[in-house]
Amino acid sequence: MNIYKFVFSFLLLFFCQIGYCQTFDISFIDNKNLSDISIEFNNTIELHGLKLEVADDKDLLISPYYKSKRNQYVYFSFLDRQFKDSIIAEIKSNKKIYKKDYQNIDYKINKFNIIDNPSKAKAFVSVIFNNLLEVQCTILNGKYGLWVQWPSEKQNNKWKKLFIIKDSNLEYNLEKEILKLYHQKKNKGILQ
Repeated sequence: MNIYKFVFSFLLLFFCQIGYCQTFDISFIDNKNLSDISIEFNNTIELHGLKLEVADDKDLLISPYYKSKRNQYVYFSFLDRQFKDSIIAEIKSNKKIYKKDYQNIDYKINKFNIIDNPSKAKAFVSVIFNNLLEVQCTILNGKYGLWVQWPSEKQNNKWKKLFIIKDSNLEYNLEKEILKLYHQKKNKGILQ
């Protein structure tokens, strides 16, 4: 049994070293209000509107969500339990975090659902960042054409962004890739 643990540990270490394991470092937390927490990762990605609640003696990190007539859709999903637990621990520690180190952000487009109706919404998309965080976004058709709407909510008749990519090159390249994929999928659907 010990040989299996050794081989598994070796393989895990190997894959992490060649880049299959990414990390998110918390560069800033605003936790003054536990029902409106903001977190910044790698000085690049900001999440807003998170909540920390306690239920059955367990700490829960609640993501903001969109509620339709039938369902509820969370904007952010933490894909690794250990990662989520470390975020909760940092929020509860109440210590100030100001990290200036920049680390790369990797992403992959995960889910892509095209909507076939005349509404402004054209597709629902999810993007996974560093294999740890999944974010939902929408492709909308606006006055100037198609654009990607990241999570936001209306507060006091103004829109508040719940997700911000601070690196404009990363944001541009990601949105360009999302819109390109939309056109490919849409054209493929028309041809079939």
